[in-house]
Amino acid sequence: YAFFDSSLAREFADVAASHGADCRIADDPVGGWVATIPDNLAESVLDALDDCYERLQQEQAVRATAEEGWVTKRIAGVQVVVADGSLRTVRLDADIANRLLAAFTPEEAQALVQAIVRNLENPSEGPLCKTLPP
Repeated sequence: YAFFDSSLAREFADVAASHGADCRIADDPVGGWVATIPDNLAESVLDALDDCYERLQQEQAVRATAEEGWVTKRIAGVQVVVADGSLRTVRLDADIANRLLAAFTPEEAQALVQAIVRNLENPSEGPLCKTLPP
């Protein structure tokens, strides 16, 4: 979960804690903060956190519009896991991201970018029909 306002990131972490979920906030190398939660949370907790994130994103948009200089660039990002297990954000031009999301769900777009990163980290020589190890 990406945030550009630290108070909103902390609010998200507080909501996660109220649901018994551990939430870690870290600086995002692209800018802002990233909140991470465990993968094994109950569906009801994930739904509550997704609802909270959507509400906070709306608040973040309001704040960004009101803050002079915040909306001078339009960018988007997709988070991926690299070979060493760390989380990275792949920056995308906003127009390209919008076109991508017009054709794919966010999960499908993330899977596509993740596949590109995985193939760049582990290039394969030879024909496409060659079976690769997982």
